[in-house]
Amino acid sequence: MAKSILALPGMQWQVPLIEEVLEKGHRALVVNPDSLASSMIKVDGTLASDVFDKEKVIEFCRTHHIEAVMSDDYDIVIYRQCP
Repeated sequence: MAKSILALPGMQWQVPLIEEVLEKGHRALVVNPDSLASSMIKVDGTLASDVFDKEKVIEFCRTHHIEAVMSDDYDIVIYRQCP
């Protein structure tokens, strides 16, 4: 059964991950402030937003029934300090 999987962010570094998700028959969705990012052309759904806008991302996940969130070396998320 196909799953809906969110990749953060929807940038060129995520393309191999997105392609693998799609090859396995799942839906790939991304969040990226640049709605013209190269990976967004290949995906099933996009949210043009900053990944740190938690409310928008959570609502997008609920709307699209996201079952998993994945990323490959997304340094800003790892190194950002939250208050």
